[in-house]
Amino acid sequence: MDLPVLQLLFFTVMFTVVMGFVHGYLGWRLLAPGRISARGKKRLYRFLGLSIGAQTIVLLVQFLPVPQAVIDVVLSAGYFFLGALILTWSFFVIRDFGWFSLRGVDRVARRFVDVGPLPEDPNRRRALLNGLNLGVLGTSALGVGYGYLEAKRLARVVEVEVPITDLPEGLDGFTIAQISD
Repeated sequence: MDLPVLQLLFFTVMFTVVMGFVHGYLGWRLLAPGRISARGKKRLYRFLGLSIGAQTIVLLVQFLPVPQAVIDVVLSAGYFFLGALILTWSFFVIRDFGWFSLRGVDRVARRFVDVGPLPEDPNRRRALLNGLNLGVLGTSALGVGYGYLEAKRLARVVEVEVPITDLPEGLDGFTIAQISD
């Protein structure tokens, strides 16, 4: 095997492993606290597993002998889904970091102030966690929707005149183009 093939193989394996961790984390944070039947959870975990394979296929489709139109559609769908997945994962990490930080502050405060044990109500905790999960999913959906609309927006041309003192006469009126998102 030559070097580019080995690099692609290594990248594909690493990508699949990282996506496996991301999918596993999302499955753990979303499905564990939810009131979903064992059969339903099994189906959702199966969907997450298939999604890992689909992301890997999206990564490799550009190297397959298929029409460019098919590649474009598959890549667009794959990148849209990957963006949604990573945005949702990021929000869950932020939520969990905040949750664990508050628990740490609570534990430190309890060392200095004796407030007694807090009553633990598993139903209340589950409702709070499910509400936070819905909030994260809703925020992710809004972010993905906004990103999709921004990506579909038509390009525009903005002309800006930049005055430069002591510019040589040969460069007066010279046009420079910059492409930016």
